[in-house]
Amino acid sequence: MAGVDRWDGLTLSPYSKTIVAMTTVSTNRYDLRKDADGSWAVYDIFTGQTAEVNGMPQDGLDIQTADDLVDLLNLEYINRRKGRTH
Repeated sequence: MAGVDRWDGLTLSPYSKTIVAMTTVSTNRYDLRKDADGSWAVYDIFTGQTAEVNGMPQDGLDIQTADDLVDLLNLEYINRRKGRTH
C-alpha cells in the first residue's frame, strides 16, 4: 500500500507517524544508575554521562538523594524546554 509504513509490527499511515514521533520523545533527561560500589549516580539519558551540578559530578550518592536529584533535574529540564526557568 502506498503511503503506509510498518513500525514495530504496526501499520502506520503518514498521519499516524507524526503521532508516534511525538509520543516517543522523552520528557525526562535524567535517571539513576547504580555504580559498582553500591552507590548511586544521576546520569543524562541522552549522553550516558554522569550529570554535573555546579561542575560537580553527581555520583557516590545514596538512593534517596539520587532519586530526589533526578526529580529536581528533570523538573528543571521540563521547565527549561517550556521556556520557564528561574
